[in-house]
Amino acid sequence: MKIRFAFLPLLPFLLVAAPSPARAQQMNYQGRLTDEKGLPLTDKTYKLEFTLWDGATEGKQIWGPFTLDGAKGDGKGPAADLVNGRFNTILGPKDTAGRLLTAAFAASPRYLQIKVESSAPLSPRQQLLDAPSAISAHYALEAARIGNLTTSAGNLGIGVADPKFPLSLPAATGDKISLSGASGPHFGFGIQTNLIQIHGDTLAADVAFGYGTSADFTETMRVKGNGNVGIGSTTPAGKLEIRAGNDDGSDLVAAISLPYRTGGYRHFISTRHQGTANDGNAIDFWVNKRGQLAQESSGLDAGNTRALTITDRGVGVGVKAPRAALEVKAADYNQLRLSYGDVASWTLGANNNNTLILGAPAGSVGGFINGANGNYEQGSDLRLKEDVREIGPVLEKAMRLRPVSYHFKGNEEASPRANGFIAQEVARIFPDMVKEQGGYLALGYAEFAPVAIGAIQELKSEADRRESEVKTLTAQNAALLERLTSQESDGAELRARLERMEKSLAAFTNPDRPAEPGPQAAEQGK
Repeated sequence: MKIRFAFLPLLPFLLVAAPSPARAQQMNYQGRLTDEKGLPLTDKTYKLEFTLWDGATEGKQIWGPFTLDGAKGDGKGPAADLVNGRFNTILGPKDTAGRLLTAAFAASPRYLQIKVESSAPLSPRQQLLDAPSAISAHYALEAARIGNLTTSAGNLGIGVADPKFPLSLPAATGDKISLSGASGPHFGFGIQTNLIQIHGDTLAADVAFGYGTSADFTETMRVKGNGNVGIGSTTPAGKLEIRAGNDDGSDLVAAISLPYRTGGYRHFISTRHQGTANDGNAIDFWVNKRGQLAQESSGLDAGNTRALTITDRGVGVGVKAPRAALEVKAADYNQLRLSYGDVASWTLGANNNNTLILGAPAGSVGGFINGANGNYEQGSDLRLKEDVREIGPVLEKAMRLRPVSYHFKGNEEASPRANGFIAQEVARIFPDMVKEQGGYLALGYAEFAPVAIGAIQELKSEADRRESEVKTLTAQNAALLERLTSQESDGAELRARLERMEKSLAAFTNPDRPAEPGPQAAEQGK
């Protein structure tokens, strides 16, 4: 069915709300819809769509669409109610794009195009004259009456001849808008060089941000007159105060979110206050571990790692409730790493065997403190070593060492004396045992243990050698003594025989001499 449109002359007119230009501007429009035989369309509600053009057939669409379909919002109105084919409607103040109807009449001519339901646009377009053109005339009269107001293409200028923005103000510095007060200190906006000012009238006046209405306002942020800023707090005690979560600590809410680039991998800072010593009052730093795009409903524990915690007792790394000034927890031995550039690094950690482990840089050997006995034990496994050699004779060298006692410079005179060696003296005897650090010589006293053991072994070898020599000499002496004893016995017998022979010879050579009694005769005389 072909629909015809009957334009009712002089019926379109502007509803002007004078004198304030802040009031909405709309257009009342009437028409009649008939079929191809000239009969009015059936009485009911219809969906109508209106657009404004700068040409009768083609041209550019200036405004619209404005649709009468009963929906809410910009560019919408109640469906057209036809009675004997006639309808009466109000267009504006804005189309679906939010453009003001008043701005469409900044120039002429203007043509109205209408669509009924889903049919093609009605032809021809209707040129709007007289009453709609009065929109610009109205503003011209207002501008003439209020001399510093001008309009251009729907833009309003206050003290600006050719406004290019919906509201334009002069470029001069100073007060621009007062929200309360006609002079002096006030709530308002101002401009200074490279500065926009938002201010209250006194130091006690604050600026609040939020949503709702003035009477029903939900505040989200406040800037105090003294410069303190509160996010979630109406009484910030510092230059910045962020309040998040419940006072009982029942929820973990991020006070600060630190996203990476486009928003993935968010990291957070949160606070806790539960009134529980050590565990309750804390600042937590969370590091994202799987690139979530937003904080999950299950809380910060989901998808994040509590990397650092600060409490009134200390700092915890990987620890929710540190029990010392610094407590570090990790799944491996690398609780603490000390690095020099990218070249070398030492690690310090503990394991579940009550052992403190010192890890050396790559290519070096570390050690550990045995928690069972407190001993420091360093790596000595043969698999860690190469080019193994005996250190050779050391006794003579060890005897040249000069043990001394001393005070380090700066120590109290009454402090206990230390025992050790002088590094310069040791360097002349065992140069490999002397190291330099920071321009000073240093000794590793643990390295003297193998020297001492070597010296003891040399002393034992010398003692064993001498003991063997003594045993040999003792055996030789005993043999000599035995031979001497045997020789002495033989000598006594020979002396006795010699004496007898001498006596016999004397008797033979001197027969007159009485013979001396022999041993047996002498015994009998007794």
